Amino acid sequence: MSMLELRRVSKVYGQETAEVHALADVSLVVDAGSMVAVMGPNGSGKSTLLTIAGSLEEPTIRRRPAGPIKSDT
Repeated sequence: MSMLELRRVSKVYGQETAEVHALADVSLVVDAGSMVAVMGPNGSGKSTLLTIAGSLEEPTIRRRPAGPIKSDT
């Protein structure tokens, strides 16, 4: 049984050319009784993820077309 579940969470700050993508389609499942460490370099979105998981901030909602997301790389 999962205690915490986030699916495809994204967070964007700013607008247009000043957009900062703090999180991009992050998914996380934490089972009851589990211990989890959130680790990463500065600016990788750790605090943003935990703030959204704690319901202190809302994720950015964007409409996406159905199907796989294509990459230019």
